Amino acid sequence: MPSFKNIIGERFGRLVAVEYMGRSRWRCCCDCSAVVVVRKDQLCSGKTRSCGCLLSESTTLRFTKHSGSGSPTYKIWAAMIGRCENPNNASFHLYGGRGVTICDRWRESFADFLSDMGQRPSNRHSIDRIDPNGDYRLGNCRWATTTEQARNRRDSNNLTVFCVTKNICDWCEQFSINVSTVRKRLRNGQSAEEALTRPIFHRIKSEVSM
Repeated sequence: MPSFKNIIGERFGRLVAVEYMGRSRWRCCCDCSAVVVVRKDQLCSGKTRSCGCLLSESTTLRFTKHSGSGSPTYKIWAAMIGRCENPNNASFHLYGGRGVTICDRWRESFADFLSDMGQRPSNRHSIDRIDPNGDYRLGNCRWATTTEQARNRRDSNNLTVFCVTKNICDWCEQFSINVSTVRKRLRNGQSAEEALTRPIFHRIKSEVSM
């Protein structure tokens, strides 16, 4: 007969053997404080490594990775992959077609993306690359509003007004005018000073009483 081996105190994954129960069965204490009885061959082979909590956590992780399809954060993650990797995506030429890629950690796992970036702060935020020419990766991405992203766009214009050069968004905030209005005026040939300071006239409909 094979010699008996005392495994009390030995660790097998999250389980530690604490008492022999007979017939090759051992009472084990799990890291989560649960107590289970497991056959020695299952412990030694690695088939059983916890009381069941490890499987539960793995299932939760897979659910988080693949299910969340209705959440705004998941949709942003999926859209990010689409514009970088799908040539049929309407924005592919601005991202994947221009060489912008996604790090393997985020590309392969929504759970990892969520862990690094957190949930989308509000419906005004979307993912923004700090370096517009860089890739989607931790350290180069943030949640930002449309205004914050406009300051960071590759095609954002710096305007020199009154001998001072600033981003067009900063000028528009200072003069309380819409960025699109200023861009339109610039396209129509107005100077930067005119585009920012020219008053906006609203047409007033008058009623003529008969």
